[in-house]
Amino acid sequence: MRSGALLFLFLVPAGCHAPWPGGSAGEEAFESNAIREWSLDMTDENRLRLIADPGSMTCQGGGLGPACQDEAGCPAGCACQEGACRWRWVEADMEVDGMRLSRVGVRITGDRREAKPHLRVRFDAFVPGQRFFSLSTIALRANRGDPSQIREKLAFELFRRANLCAPRAAFAWVKLNGEDLGLYTQVQRVDRKLLSACFGEDFGNLYRLQAGADLVLRGERPEDFDPPFAALYEKTTNEGSADVSDLLWLMRLLASDDLAGLERTLDIDEYLRLLAVNSWLSNLDSYPGTGGNVYLYRDASGRFRIIPWDLSRAFGNYHGPACALSADEMQALDPEAPTCGDPRPLVDRLLAVPAYRAAYLRHLADLAGSALSPGSVMALARRFHASVQDAAHRDGRKGFSNAEFDAAIESDTPPGTNPVRAPGIRPFALARERAVREALAKPRDVR
Repeated sequence: MRSGALLFLFLVPAGCHAPWPGGSAGEEAFESNAIREWSLDMTDENRLRLIADPGSMTCQGGGLGPACQDEAGCPAGCACQEGACRWRWVEADMEVDGMRLSRVGVRITGDRREAKPHLRVRFDAFVPGQRFFSLSTIALRANRGDPSQIREKLAFELFRRANLCAPRAAFAWVKLNGEDLGLYTQVQRVDRKLLSACFGEDFGNLYRLQAGADLVLRGERPEDFDPPFAALYEKTTNEGSADVSDLLWLMRLLASDDLAGLERTLDIDEYLRLLAVNSWLSNLDSYPGTGGNVYLYRDASGRFRIIPWDLSRAFGNYHGPACALSADEMQALDPEAPTCGDPRPLVDRLLAVPAYRAAYLRHLADLAGSALSPGSVMALARRFHASVQDAAHRDGRKGFSNAEFDAAIESDTPPGTNPVRAPGIRPFALARERAVREALAKPRDVR
């Protein structure tokens, strides 16, 4: 549903806002059981910047329009993103649950043509040191493609219940210049704040893997990679240093027989537990499938830790070109082959080692009887679904009817055998229970 993609940006004059009262821990932004009420207001000029047509502002590869000059082809205040010059941050005033912040930065992430776009808000973009419950940024995810509207929050909660580092999430109702955008999921960004909460430190290198980042070693130096190394592996801490030798070393180890070196460089047992959750979720818009949507953090011990990101297509709901599996195939996905077939060394190399495969299956069995049991998952899903029902019914931009939302926990959307349907949470959980049970029942060579 894309009609009215520009209508939601009508101008409402921004006012002078008092400072946010603060907060000692970022988790406070996500502790409320209520749906947070967000209002973002910006000037007409900034509204136009937010939705600027990238077609007239292309960069990297010629065809530069009049607004694109010098360096990467972008003017001051812009950056080249996805082949287009875009404003890094557009200034707005923000109010959340009656409390206000002035001059925050806003930008659209992903497809700008959507009537309900993903948003990212940076609180210190124009006011140094400004925070929202001690957070510097937050993601507002649009729940697109999800008839239940709860997939992303539910999936993040399952990772956290598996005792893994994962962002916190909460539901939000978002308005932009007085116009309702609808029901969103506000998600904690993977940044130093989250690293400190998870690992007690935040000074190591953090990399975000973009789509296609398969961790295959394609050269001895970053310059040898095609596509460019930085386009696949975005360094999001210590950006002032060009040193990425730690990540290249991990790639070398994944391509070698040096298991002792790999164990010194990767928290293998923790990653196998994360892989078990990801496999159960059939979350293929992630490293095992598309190659992206995870973060790698090198901690003080020198080992990489893995953090999930962008779970909107979890529960077997990815139908992109990178992984041509039907809804039935994703629900029956073999937990011992949880990829789309392309090389994924972080999965293939580890599961090829009998001891690691056995540890992975133990995690899968343990989680299938606890955090990932159908009863546990359904209790959580029904609670989240009921909590957003009224808001979801008011959301005219969710892309699904209210009847489809109401049925999305218990049945597929659309019902039937459509290969690109969105599985209902309950039938999906039962299908994954069967798939895990069958995998664990396979005879194995224990020599």
